[in-house]
Amino acid sequence: MMTAKLIAALVLAGVPSAPMPQEVTVAASAARPAIMRILEADNLDVETLTASEVATRMDAIAQGAAPTEFWIAYRAHRSAWHDYARAKEKVRGADALTGPTLDEASAVVASRHRINATFDVVEAIAKRYGAWPPRVQTRL
Repeated sequence: MMTAKLIAALVLAGVPSAPMPQEVTVAASAARPAIMRILEADNLDVETLTASEVATRMDAIAQGAAPTEFWIAYRAHRSAWHDYARAKEKVRGADALTGPTLDEASAVVASRHRINATFDVVEAIAKRYGAWPPRVQTRL
């Protein structure tokens, strides 16, 4: 840790200041619990909730102190859930005699894949911050 005299001497000598290691530690320590809070809130029972209910509950999760890179990835994951909910609604509303079109059925499959792919990114970023997802993960 730099003492006040050392910092003053560096400033007088014209040495540009660099972030102190404590600042990085504080940022990392604030990020981990924020990420863990989001992952816990995201750990929904996808077996009992509809895709629309999952997406709506995810909308209620706030960024808080989570790092921007994590939040951007999480928003992409949340968007994938919204796409899945819309695709499922279209299939549900399909004509009872003819069933869903190939495009409608493909949209459901594609959005499910996107949910898992985006969660992989969320999980990788979380792990870089030392945050691990809960054991029961939101996977389809």
